[in-house]
Parts: sequence; structure tokens; C-alpha cells
Amino acid sequence: MSNVKKIFSPLIDFLTENADKKVKTILADVEAMCQTKGAGSAVTTVLRNIDGVVTHVRCGFFKQWLPVNFVEFAVKPNTSSGFAPMSKEGTNLFSKRQRDYNKGRDLLLDQVVTGDLNPADLPGAIEKLEADRLSRPAHSLGVDTIDEASALTGPDYEAILAAEAEAAEVAQAESEDAAAASEG
Repeated sequence: MSNVKKIFSPLIDFLTENADKKVKTILADVEAMCQTKGAGSAVTTVLRNIDGVVTHVRCGFFKQWLPVNFVEFAVKPNTSSGFAPMSKEGTNLFSKRQRDYNKGRDLLLDQVVTGDLNPADLPGAIEKLEADRLSRPAHSLGVDTIDEASALTGPDYEAILAAEAEAAEVAQAESEDAAAASEG
């Protein structure tokens, strides 16, 4: 990406990540990125309801729109949204992958030094580590476009998500109870 203005770099990144998708499926996101935001403002990463309350944030790790009522984001007071650009789960996964990549690379270099790995095999092994580091899983509550996120606002959607969250908590509590019973 040589000679690309800094303001266009998120757009280029987004298009690169979605190179295999049809234009009509990502056009709304591209249009949202290209809209005028006012003086010095960045690409839209938040969706607000009609009352101006943030309902979804586009997580920088998952590259998906996530509902703030059900996905935890760190509070960041000096931003227009009031939220950090990555969900807490995304931040944790990003950090873990960075650590794993660095440890893996160091291990590979140690293996080359000790003769356990052929130096010719090093680029392929590093490429695999890099692919693992850059891969992005889909979030269970995430959607890919701002239009999908807009359609998923309102009391019906929130009731469904609340019921799913409650069911997940009950299932986790039951599994913990079963584990405790098997230990005792």
C-alpha cells in the first residue's frame, strides 16, 4: 500500500479484507466510510439509534458491528462514541495472538539455531504464524454491514438477545454445577 493517503487506509483495508465479497454486499459500508463526517472526523464506527444512543460499534478486531448492550466495550471518554475501538473480547484475542505469534517466531528461530528446523523452511513456518495471527473469527452477535446492524435494533431484537444471553448463563451455571458435583 504505497502512497495511499492516511485517510483512505481504512477503506483500502476494508476492501482488501472483503475482496472475495460481491460489491452489493459491502457497498453500504463503503458508502458509510466515504460520507462526509465533518471537520477532521474519522470513518464511522458507531451506529446510533434515533435518540442518539450508540447501539452498535464496529469492532476493530472482529471487523463486525457488535451490539453494545450485549458485547462489552471499554469506556473511552475522549471519543465521540464513548467506547474503545475494539470489544474487550477482541482486545484480549488480539493480544493473545500477538503473544502467540512472537513466542512462535522466537521458537522457530531457536529451532533453526539448534538445527531442528531447516532455514529454508523458516519462511513457510513464519507465514503460517502470520496467517494465524491475522485470521479473524466471526463473533456470534456480529453482523458484517451497517445496514444489517440498523435492521437489528429495537426492542424485539434486544429481547431475543437478552433471552439468548440468559440461556447461555443458565447453561454455564448448570455445567459448573455438574463439574462441582463430579469433583465432590
